[in-house]
Amino acid sequence: MNRFLKQITLIVTVVLIAAMGLTACTQSYGSTGEPDPIESQAPVISQVETIAADFDGDDQRTDFDVSEANIIEFKGDGMDISGAGASANGTALVISLPGIYILSGALVDGQVIVDSEPDGTVFLVFNGVDISSSNSAPVYIVNSDKTVISLMEGTINKLSDGTNRVFADPEDEEPDSVLFSEDDLTINGTGKLIIEAVYNHGINCKDDLIIMDADIEVNAVSDGIKGKDSITVSGALLNIASSGDGMQSNNDTDAEKGYILIESGTIVIESENDGIQAENNLYVMDGNINITSGGGMQNPVVSMAVNEQEKDMLVTVEETTSTKGLKAGVNLVVSGGNITVDSHDDSVHSNDGITITGGELILSTDDDGIHGDNEVVIEGGNIDITNCYEGVEGKVVTINGGSLWINASDDGINLSDGTAVQGNMRMMPLNPMGVSNGIALYINGGYIFIKSNGDSVDSNGSIEINGGVLIANGSTSPTNGALDSDGEFIANGGIIVATSSSGMAEAPGENSGQNSLLYIFDKVMEAGTIIYIKSEDGEQILAYEPEKEYQALAFSSPDLKNGETYTIHVGGDVNGNETNGLYEAGK
Repeated sequence: MNRFLKQITLIVTVVLIAAMGLTACTQSYGSTGEPDPIESQAPVISQVETIAADFDGDDQRTDFDVSEANIIEFKGDGMDISGAGASANGTALVISLPGIYILSGALVDGQVIVDSEPDGTVFLVFNGVDISSSNSAPVYIVNSDKTVISLMEGTINKLSDGTNRVFADPEDEEPDSVLFSEDDLTINGTGKLIIEAVYNHGINCKDDLIIMDADIEVNAVSDGIKGKDSITVSGALLNIASSGDGMQSNNDTDAEKGYILIESGTIVIESENDGIQAENNLYVMDGNINITSGGGMQNPVVSMAVNEQEKDMLVTVEETTSTKGLKAGVNLVVSGGNITVDSHDDSVHSNDGITITGGELILSTDDDGIHGDNEVVIEGGNIDITNCYEGVEGKVVTINGGSLWINASDDGINLSDGTAVQGNMRMMPLNPMGVSNGIALYINGGYIFIKSNGDSVDSNGSIEINGGVLIANGSTSPTNGALDSDGEFIANGGIIVATSSSGMAEAPGENSGQNSLLYIFDKVMEAGTIIYIKSEDGEQILAYEPEKEYQALAFSSPDLKNGETYTIHVGGDVNGNETNGLYEAGK
């Protein structure tokens, strides 16, 4: 036993990695108190820009004086019109002047057409309307400075189309939705609007679309709600079922357009393709969002096999329509809200960067929980990735705060430069001979718990840990471990507790500013076998109960001091409060 203690002292003093046997101990130890928090030592890499919607008086107006309004009552295949600015053309109501138009009643196989003078706002006040059209858009806004559709309190309003379209210009193929606008459109009020789209989209605005407070239900055979330049949601209740995207902003020619901003409200989406997709930026500030995309979690979109001759990993990626939950072409920012995503493809995805500063996220997916092609920054919030292929993936991942739980069928956190895919085959070296430039994981704070069948943390570059808590239940396979870095791995602060198989076990290296140890047990320990480390004076340094079987322990803590002797016990019981297997510090 003295020889064993001497070896452990050597590991802590000079930060070496050693492997030796250990006899199980069944002693029981109490547990009180907790370690002092570790301050973040690295600068914040990314700051979140404050985003706020720019609403004007027309956007928020819901109170209308009947004496100032034009009154239109639909009567099946006809209508009564009172006031100027509107006229009947068969079963079509044509509005040619800005002003207030209060609509009620049912219009069968008819249409509301807004073709107004360029200055001024057209207010369409829905006071219990049911408008259907068999061959065009029931509401077609051809020209208007701005149109506001206001849903009167307590009313239910319905718009529906047919399976055919007759276009004035066959090459134009518009209007292609139930509610179609060429110009800015706002939908407000506290009434309800039901849209049944059997031809194509539900709502399609070719300019800026704002939805405030309204209760809207959309059932569409293609996209649910489209706003080419932008979509802003504030306080609304949206229920969308679509065979395409749930919500989409698709301006790809103007970097300041093609964005979606969700300020508040409740959004429920069931889409065959992406849930919410912005060509450029997607911002979620608050609200309740529940998305099921691509049928939800069904089967992995990625499969792997080993090419023994070339010593490469062949990763087969499904070539399917995009079925992501939240998707941005440039920046995706989450600063608040309650977000639940069940997706076949990535739950949260950006073709560039992702920043999360707050909110409650529950993610389930057949692919990545959070994926940024470039940078992923987590500053705060509570993120629970309940099921995934890989939990968080990016070229650079920085975790400065928040809480993150990951249950992954492969890697928990993966750092990659997005290795090129030829066809649907991605070549990934099993034994890379170098480190890809710019690939890095920084953990400066926060709480991270990972349970993975692959590596819990896998970096094709470097790893730097300066603070926070990282608990990793890694793979039981000898080809994976808990911590895997192809470049430098340093720990300058924080708590690291990682268990896995012994085949690929790794710990922070000798350039670290904080002591670490790597211990290989002489046999595989069963899941739930407690690991207990104490100092010479009996102080508890670690009490941990892994959820999976293990044979290796990597541990780093500011409590590991140079020149001190520590003993490791396994088995037995530990009393006291625990979180995810880690017990509070005590003696």
